[in-house]
Amino acid sequence: MTNFGFDWELFNGKLALSSDYYIKNTKNILLAYNVARETGIANSPSQNIGKVKNSGIEFAISHRNKIGDLLYSVGLNYSYNKNKITELGTSQDMIYNISDLIRGIHRVGEPIGSYYGYRSNHKLYSQEEIENKQYYEAFGRKPNAGDLKYLPNRENVEFGSSITGDDRVVLGSNEPTSTYGFNVNLEYKGFDLNLMGQGTAGAKIAIQMGGMPFSVSQSPRVMHRDRWTAENQNVNAKFPRLYGGHSLDNYNWANFSDLYVFNANYLRLKTITLGYSLPKTFIKNINQIRVYVTSENLLTFKSSDLPKDYDPEESAGWGSYGYGNRSFAFGINVTF
Repeated sequence: MTNFGFDWELFNGKLALSSDYYIKNTKNILLAYNVARETGIANSPSQNIGKVKNSGIEFAISHRNKIGDLLYSVGLNYSYNKNKITELGTSQDMIYNISDLIRGIHRVGEPIGSYYGYRSNHKLYSQEEIENKQYYEAFGRKPNAGDLKYLPNRENVEFGSSITGDDRVVLGSNEPTSTYGFNVNLEYKGFDLNLMGQGTAGAKIAIQMGGMPFSVSQSPRVMHRDRWTAENQNVNAKFPRLYGGHSLDNYNWANFSDLYVFNANYLRLKTITLGYSLPKTFIKNINQIRVYVTSENLLTFKSSDLPKDYDPEESAGWGSYGYGNRSFAFGINVTF
């Protein structure tokens, strides 16, 4: 690992700065490698064949001071990390299942945790495009107006041709490129306020429950109101036309694409605590009595791309509702 950094303290320690630049190569990562079907091996065996390079910078700044009866400290931190696979042994692209719909890929030059699927740019077919035969068949089937517009990733593909597995592309990674946080501590005449926040940027999250809302295991959600219908033929709607759970048209939903991939950028107020310490003149034989109220996950600001009722801290898969486990608590600390 290569590392360069510095630490500074200024103004009698009231201001502190630190920064680090690093390059880290990790080898012998255990991965399931590709084997030929002719071998008869059903499950890909694993070997220590992966090598990954992480490079980036970390930065932190903090400041503390006292102004009259107000004592405060503020801290900010930020890190940027670039992750990519540099070796896969003798194996080629490794495509694997994250869930029964979501697909991932290990590919040299791409980050760990990359998604692999079809590109549509979230566009839907219009009735005019279907009538003018300006469409690509989706896996051997002619699309209808309101269907997702799967796009080829090959050159010179003519309308009427069928989308195939060769048209899949990398759709981002669940590894964030930026991570940041802050903390604030205030004390004033017995009162104290503490805040801590965190967030990430650059990551994607794939949520399977965003699609196929009328399948056997799923049901429609509020977000599916913004979909293509005969009354709302909007080719920029968030979702294609919907089908019944056993419809032959479900192929349009059942292939992993950018329809299921969302920006996972967020900033969350992780904890906030407000307390008050009773003056010692009110208590005897007790050093301190402090009452406080605290909350976790009180506020979350996230990408407008992500459905409102999904937690941006969740990993890919079926997804999680809500904004995390939001909680409130009241307490008393007694020090003798």
